Amino acid sequence: MINKDEFKKGLRKYVIYDLDIYDSSSTSVKIFQYPVHMLFFCLDKSSKMFFTLYKYMDVYIIVYDWSGNLYDDLKDCDDETFYEIITYLFERIKIYNNLSDIKITNTYLSEEFNHFLKNN
Repeated sequence: MINKDEFKKGLRKYVIYDLDIYDSSSTSVKIFQYPVHMLFFCLDKSSKMFFTLYKYMDVYIIVYDWSGNLYDDLKDCDDETFYEIITYLFERIKIYNNLSDIKITNTYLSEEFNHFLKNN
């Protein structure tokens, strides 16, 4: 697994400069020069644990909640709580070079992810 600080340093060459940060065709803010693709999302409805896999350039990023406490809160909360949850999740992201290095402890999510890997 890649260290988060190493990843941030590596991304510096891909981050758009401040002058180019705003997309004139929309109100969104560009953070990365190249697209970030969501490859997989799964929610274990019984435990409320979720797992999301993104790809940026040649690395894989996972955003997850193994506690099962955040999914419902994300759907129905005020702006301050939403910000706190997103901050919490992104402080715990994991970054991988290879999909085969990703290990998931939740049985249901692990089975779904393995099925995704076999079919993609």
